[in-house]
Amino acid sequence: MSTSRIACLSMITLVSLCWPVAGDTIELGKFRALLKTGERIEGHSGILTEDSLTGTTRDGNSASIPIQSIQVIDRSVGTQGTTLGLVGGGLGFAYVIVDLLEADSTTRFGAREFEYEDRDILDLMEYTIGGALIGIAVGSCIEKWQKVPVGGSISYLPERREIRFQLSLAF
Repeated sequence: MSTSRIACLSMITLVSLCWPVAGDTIELGKFRALLKTGERIEGHSGILTEDSLTGTTRDGNSASIPIQSIQVIDRSVGTQGTTLGLVGGGLGFAYVIVDLLEADSTTRFGAREFEYEDRDILDLMEYTIGGALIGIAVGSCIEKWQKVPVGGSISYLPERREIRFQLSLAF
């Protein structure tokens, strides 16, 4: 067997799904909590247990809040960059398609004939990529939050699901 075939056969891609099991504590990372008194607490390094939420507030102070005094807990799950990037790219794409359909179509015997040039394809790519980049830039500044149920057993709390990809090359 040749070395190139051995190299090709030895490329292994492993995808492992990690489904954490709910235990006694859940790491929230960046969090915000609304207390029943109306006070709002934001922080990071949050850990939720069955009886309290502990973490570091924005001021840098440690906080331990009893679960009974919390009305709502949200945890950060990233930004809106991907979503708004797709929206921006879709709007750029749609704008050029509508423009091409209106400007470059002619009516001949009741049928529409679509004509385009290489420049139109470049416009399509430019507006789509430009819209996507603008959407990503705006969306990366907007945080995405997920509500965490409060009260009762924490065994039903949503866990973060991770997908890990590993590529190994051996020559």
